[in-house]
Amino acid sequence: MGSVEALAATFNRPGSITVFAGEGGLPAVRLASPTSAASATVYLHGAHVASWTDGGGTSLLYMSPTAVYDGKKALRGGIPLCWPQFGPGALPQHGFARTSAWALAATADEAGALSATFALGSSPGTRAAGFAADWVLTYTVRLAKAGGALSLRLAAAVAAGSPPAPITAALHTYFAVPSAAGVAVKGLAGLTYRDSADGGRERTEAADAVTVGAAEVDRVYLDAPSTVRLERGPSAGAVVMRTKNFPDAVVWNAYVDKTAALADMPDEDWRRYVCVEAVSVKTPVVVEGGGSGWGR
Repeated sequence: MGSVEALAATFNRPGSITVFAGEGGLPAVRLASPTSAASATVYLHGAHVASWTDGGGTSLLYMSPTAVYDGKKALRGGIPLCWPQFGPGALPQHGFARTSAWALAATADEAGALSATFALGSSPGTRAAGFAADWVLTYTVRLAKAGGALSLRLAAAVAAGSPPAPITAALHTYFAVPSAAGVAVKGLAGLTYRDSADGGRERTEAADAVTVGAAEVDRVYLDAPSTVRLERGPSAGAVVMRTKNFPDAVVWNAYVDKTAALADMPDEDWRRYVCVEAVSVKTPVVVEGGGSGWGR
């Protein structure tokens, strides 16, 4: 990974991109537009996007004030990167990308955007965990200087001669909201969803807008559209999520009881976020040796 000082000497871009020691001393990269209030912070631990502010100065991600920055546990809030497994399975919950130490591979200050690219590769540890493939994962976080639009691109390349890599994945985004009870997620009407709060039972979404704040909501919407809109509440604006090669979507809010069981989130903070996630889970993507795949 390298020291913060060494990384800063290589990857800092004066006036826009800064490598620094974040919470717990963990190395992080801050992208800050020189022409607007837009900014984003990404930790190398998990390649975890921990903050995102748009060009008007609105902070759009929830980070738990009790998140654990020990370089081992996944950070609670922001945008955890779930790969190569979403949810439970043969590997640790949500895979190992979100708890791994990534390398900072590149930064760029371009005419209209700032970016940082992170890299992670297979190791004896990932093979011992049960993921046999030899692979390299790259993740590029791009921030538009003017409006602050955030773009995330995840790409996996599998070495020639390697066993194939079966992949499910998610960009597990915690959007900050004034009140969970006031949000509406639009674009999912008529879709089949797996209701994880009810044992995985499949249902059809009858509502024009998915709402949270009255009970636990944990739904995987299958074959979702590429555009989903989150209305953050009265006078709070909206966020439009556009995806490619993430064919499913998740809406999640832990509500009261599940939040009380989380050691790294205050009991009342279920009111402060809703997760709307770009997901690939219905059908695992299998990348053969010598092949590659990507999503955003």
